[in-house]
Amino acid sequence: MDDTRQHDMYDHETVALFKETLIEAWVSLRPEQRTRVSRSVLVTGLLRSAATGERDPERLRDAALAEGLNCTLH
Repeated sequence: MDDTRQHDMYDHETVALFKETLIEAWVSLRPEQRTRVSRSVLVTGLLRSAATGERDPERLRDAALAEGLNCTLH
């Protein structure tokens, strides 16, 4: 895949939304959860939801948290 195309997938405003949502998801985790969940796993959940067209910050955060907390169950 062309690396340039990858970077142009989301506009700056959307990337800023994703960053803020990721921070909110991370902060909402309890300290003991943060030791078991990586931020990259949260990003995966957020981006999976975003790939379907989701842009609601609460739904994106919930998708990130679901992915992260699901990984801790395995």
